[in-house]
Amino acid sequence: MIVTEDFLEQGKSEKGGYTAKQLNLFSIPWPPMKGWKNRIIGMEISDEMADQFLLLKKAHKKSPSDNSQTSLNL
Repeated sequence: MIVTEDFLEQGKSEKGGYTAKQLNLFSIPWPPMKGWKNRIIGMEISDEMADQFLLLKKAHKKSPSDNSQTSLNL
């Protein structure tokens, strides 16, 4: 498939960003430099890579069991 702006929009997290793991698929260093999208729009990628990019938009989320905060009742 060909990377398009619409495809990149689909890969955004709920907060409107991308994860380092997503950008690493395209060899984009973290933090990304200005113009990184323009470098990958039009690039041909495998369907598997496209699926992985979309799945990784949630890679930064922690499960409730990962919450390290505890409450203390005084």
